Amino acid sequence: MITEKTLEEQLREEIERQKVHIKKLQGDVGKWKRMAREQKSKPEFLREQHDERGRHIIEMHLKGIPGDVSYLEALEHLKYEVLPHYYPYYYLACYQSKKNDGWVARIAKEDIVDMSYIPANHDANSKEVLNKFYWDLYNQLKRYNHYFSSVENISKDDVPKVEVLLFLINRMMEKILEVEF
Repeated sequence: MITEKTLEEQLREEIERQKVHIKKLQGDVGKWKRMAREQKSKPEFLREQHDERGRHIIEMHLKGIPGDVSYLEALEHLKYEVLPHYYPYYYLACYQSKKNDGWVARIAKEDIVDMSYIPANHDANSKEVLNKFYWDLYNQLKRYNHYFSSVENISKDDVPKVEVLLFLINRMMEKILEVEF
């Protein structure tokens, strides 16, 4: 049975939304003040990176829990309080840091960015450079081909890798047709 929220419950929810909005505005004001004073901005994360597997990885300090709690409590806090706010990021690791005085979480999401570099065909060494490039690409494709040799191995997480593989094959074929050996 669906029950309607009372006026009191609606007001409490609105107060919570306003508190969150006020904190966001305070953060924005702080950013503008630092920018006006030409100060460095405060980083949101302890570390942020993009790896060769096509993942965007961030590390953050777990606020809201003391540093001396057990790892099970830290993981529970991460699972129910932090990860829902960072969807589609998923859990990679959680560790205790003395430097950051508490627990640090590492989370990631798939973020395919084309970082392939295809050298231009301009100078006398271009054939040698292109041959090396195609040999490296060939070895990369062999590695992917071995990994995806069985259809059972492919999961939803592997779809971006398959797309990158197809992109690399198409790109290689385009370049081979452009260059005369």
